[in-house]
Amino acid sequence: MWARLVPVVMLLAARPAAAERMTFRWPVPVKVVVTDQVSKSEGSATLRYQVAVTRHSGGQALALRLTNFEFLEVDGHDARTPALRKQLRGALEAASALPTILVSPDGAFLDIVDMEALIDRIARSTAMPAKERKAMVEVMKSPAMLAAMKARSVEFWNVWVGLWSGADLEPGRRRELNIQTPLPNGTMVARPVAITHHGPDGPPGHVHLSFESTLRGGPKDARLRGALEDAAKDLAASGGKALTEDVEGFDLSTGGEVVTDPETLKPVTARSFRRTTVKLKGQPPQSQVEAHVYTFAWPKTVTTPAKTP
Repeated sequence: MWARLVPVVMLLAARPAAAERMTFRWPVPVKVVVTDQVSKSEGSATLRYQVAVTRHSGGQALALRLTNFEFLEVDGHDARTPALRKQLRGALEAASALPTILVSPDGAFLDIVDMEALIDRIARSTAMPAKERKAMVEVMKSPAMLAAMKARSVEFWNVWVGLWSGADLEPGRRRELNIQTPLPNGTMVARPVAITHHGPDGPPGHVHLSFESTLRGGPKDARLRGALEDAAKDLAASGGKALTEDVEGFDLSTGGEVVTDPETLKPVTARSFRRTTVKLKGQPPQSQVEAHVYTFAWPKTVTTPAKTP
């Protein structure tokens, strides 16, 4: 009898765990406080801000507004001292210059809105001469700036919720996907993404999910030509000179992880990183790195979760 049972037991043990449905059910309305530790090639900072979620007027979409920004630390120094707070006023305005983000009831990123109001607010707060202020407003209203703002918004929302919502993920399994992603210059590309469900982690009932993606291209890749140009300008300080012909290779590596509740996708912590590397002829590869560590403080009492279709 044991000889017959052993193969059956081994077969059952080898079967993958049942897929787990990831469902977006944030309470609406709700306000969650986020602490964001940012590390870049040029330095580090810790910010705190509030994410307010409400129903968008005239539809079922949800509106996310990031407000009440505050620097807590900059390069290891307490940023709440009066002197440093004064010095960081301009940087704080830049960091908080984010539009309203719209997401669907099931957690998919839809669009950004209220750009006109955001631009007007920034223009009124600056001490620039009228001519320079007008030029700045024209730049901010350009399609390239709109695309860059949208790409920035998509990136952090995908780490928090967007990549996981509606997915059936098996613990211990890795899944390969292709996702349409806007680059900062507005180019849309199909980005390969590997998603892994690592199983339970954090508070009871929570799970650990992660993703990684690398997008590689060269000067002959039409999809990435604009991004190559932009990255080369940033990394090589080209001063606007066209460098596409000098670019031998381009890598955009992104990744992240989240500890979240699969029944609501309310994250406890999340991490993300972006590494842009450009190889110019006759020069070693040059990289820019940006990483975030997010910590979420949810209110203890919440309202009824948003219903999914």
